[in-house]
Amino acid sequence: MASGKETNCSLFRFSLCFLLLLIIGSCYCQSTNNLRQGRLVKELISANQRFRLGFFNPPSTTTHYLAISYIKPHELGDDETDKLVWIANRNTPIFDTSGSLTVDSNDGNLKIVHNGGDPIAVSSIRRAGNNTSATLQDYGNLVLQEINPDGSTWRLLWQSFDYPTDTFLPAMKLGINLETGQKWLLQSWITEESPAQGSFTLGVDPNFTNHLSIWWRGDFHSNIGIWRTEKFDSLGDSTISDFIFSYTSNKQEK
Repeated sequence: MASGKETNCSLFRFSLCFLLLLIIGSCYCQSTNNLRQGRLVKELISANQRFRLGFFNPPSTTTHYLAISYIKPHELGDDETDKLVWIANRNTPIFDTSGSLTVDSNDGNLKIVHNGGDPIAVSSIRRAGNNTSATLQDYGNLVLQEINPDGSTWRLLWQSFDYPTDTFLPAMKLGINLETGQKWLLQSWITEESPAQGSFTLGVDPNFTNHLSIWWRGDFHSNIGIWRTEKFDSLGDSTISDFIFSYTSNKQEK
């Protein structure tokens, strides 16, 4: 029979473990498509389970990146490797498995926190607000929004679709924001093992706004297509013509 002292010690240890589990559970979220301010996650899964945000480690490297990947349906073939479509920290990897994504409890921005140094900013919005939330949407867009007290969305603060990496997804844009000067471009990986910004970029030619062009280290390389009266004519890969594109040119963007 356990003595009263031993029983008290056991109860103390149980209470301490239970308290730690509560603390950990309040900070880390299970897989979901939403991240509330002040929480930490290792991954988000879109509601339709087609996109996953999480950390990946390129083979034969010690680097780790936060990325969105397209989860391939099994019926597409035996290759079950998910397709990486967006990378948050392509130029600033971390070097261990300690990384987590958070919506900062102070400034409301998305950040990668890890043991190796300062947090890595994913978004940098001034006055983001005191009630922000991130969501991985069904078409692969990671959005940061300011939330009303009733839980509804007040305004969009930031979205990953404004900062594409090397993959063009439906609802993305390629072009120029004429109000801010921001350019929507695709940029290659520097090597097969490193997603850092490479030498090739693809986007709309600022001199010929209906031309889709490739640049190599900032110099014009080639045209790959021209927009002609509600149709995109490919100058290279004929499969590009299989997709439906739209074209916009106004005072805000082109």
